[in-house]
Amino acid sequence: MNYTKNLSHNQLNAYIAKLINKVYSVLPIYEEDGKTEQLSNKIDGLLRCIDGFLCSYQCDEDLSLDIISYMQELQFADTHEEIRSCVLKVCNLLDKIKVGD
Repeated sequence: MNYTKNLSHNQLNAYIAKLINKVYSVLPIYEEDGKTEQLSNKIDGLLRCIDGFLCSYQCDEDLSLDIISYMQELQFADTHEEIRSCVLKVCNLLDKIKVGD
């Protein structure tokens, strides 16, 4: 059963917004503490969460692959510029998969 089919557009958009906020929260953590094990664990958890969501959510396959690709790139990013770039790209792509009313 595809659970996301049972959700309203508002519920889906609210969940996507929550994902965006979680991804965006990577930036201040990196800026404050650098690339720590805690940050790596957070990114790994986000990758699993987003991957699971995209597996059950019907959206453009190219967008899904781009999101996962940038999340995986984020795992290996070491500089502020790389991390910021990946975070902003993922947030932008997640915003694009929101559904209209």
